[in-house]
Amino acid sequence: MVLVIVAMLMVMFIGSIGVVSRELHVTADATQKERAYRIAEAGIQYVLFLVGSVGNTPADLIQKNNFEHQVLDPVTNTPVGLYKLTVSLLPSPRDGVDIISRGTSTSGFCSQVKAQVENTSG
Repeated sequence: MVLVIVAMLMVMFIGSIGVVSRELHVTADATQKERAYRIAEAGIQYVLFLVGSVGNTPADLIQKNNFEHQVLDPVTNTPVGLYKLTVSLLPSPRDGVDIISRGTSTSGFCSQVKAQVENTSG
């Protein structure tokens, strides 16, 4: 009887290890996907910084087309990924740009964020 109980506990233990391992992989993937999204979002925030602080017009932002920047971890100062910007003019008569920021984490996960910046002052 004791051997049967020990065998059942062993099977349950092995099964639970498989479940825990799978959950760890799912959590790690979700973390990396979130990191890739935040890297892509950093590209959009960079463009908004250029418009707000430096005072660039949408036409000036075209110079940032194909701009790549490596993003560093603020605590360890190690690379976590990079973003690449694609900037194109909005169709006339609108005065602005379309921005696509593609973020890639060092683990290979990718994300893409899109935004538009438009000059509304007449």
